[in-house]
Amino acid sequence: MAKKERDILCKVLKNVKMPDDYASNISRCVNLKECKISGLKSHDSHILIECMLPLALWICDSLQQVTSIMIELSALCSKVLDVNELIVMARDGMNISNDIMSLGIGPNKVAKRFSGFIINGIKFHTLARKEQRLTQNSGVVNDSEVEGVNYYGRIKDIIKLNYYGAFKVVMFKCDWFDVYHNAGVKQDEYGFTLGTFLA
Repeated sequence: MAKKERDILCKVLKNVKMPDDYASNISRCVNLKECKISGLKSHDSHILIECMLPLALWICDSLQQVTSIMIELSALCSKVLDVNELIVMARDGMNISNDIMSLGIGPNKVAKRFSGFIINGIKFHTLARKEQRLTQNSGVVNDSEVEGVNYYGRIKDIIKLNYYGAFKVVMFKCDWFDVYHNAGVKQDEYGFTLGTFLA
């Protein structure tokens, strides 16, 4: 993008007015002197890419080239990967990592189940195995970044997926505590976490 075009873009973004709660104040992220945009939140970036960029590209001379790049990127960033599309992209010279290709192919249809598993030196047991043991290692906690809520649960099943040798993923199927209702997670007078499970 030429300097003049960057100046115009930055001036537009510096003065753009968005509806309430649609996007944050994008103008605060624009530096007119350096013609730079920095400090955007992820939602603001999506607004720019999905709403404003298509309008700007509409008048661009190389619309067809940019459109093909956008289609490739949206295919790579989608929640569902189509192996055939990945193969075509790789054939067209796009660099596709082995991990992305393995995710597109999917895991082996045969998975392993465990009643216990050791991760980083910590033993985890399923509820069924816990019944036969003196120790209880079936509890898990997931520290959430949303609203600072911790999710507590009990492990029902442990499943290991194999992506044909590229990598393996261990999944815990859990019963989760109800953390949102009054009967949810509480601490007793000794500091232990108590909770009611979701039905």
